[in-house]
Amino acid sequence: MNPFASLLAYAGLASLALAMDRHHRAVFARELAPQLRTALRIAGWSLLVLSGGAAWRAHGAAIGAVSWLATIASAGFMLTLLLTYRPRFWVAPLALLVLLAGR
Repeated sequence: MNPFASLLAYAGLASLALAMDRHHRAVFARELAPQLRTALRIAGWSLLVLSGGAAWRAHGAAIGAVSWLATIASAGFMLTLLLTYRPRFWVAPLALLVLLAGR
């Protein structure tokens, strides 16, 4: 898997999750402003599209598409577990992926 595509996919899914009232309240303990919700949704979808481009560029069209779907699935699984059991710990894998993508 491409670490840069993983970073973008995790950040995109985290943005989409934080655009939801329930997850935003669990992580930040405050209500979500409508403008912030819109910005998080736009950022989330943009990051997911960029992660697809990164996977495509790293592996080509055919393998890149499969790699992108696997990356989204694994990032979604990790984020789901973190938001369920440790909502404020969601940023730790993001820091790890930043370090891996920088290599």
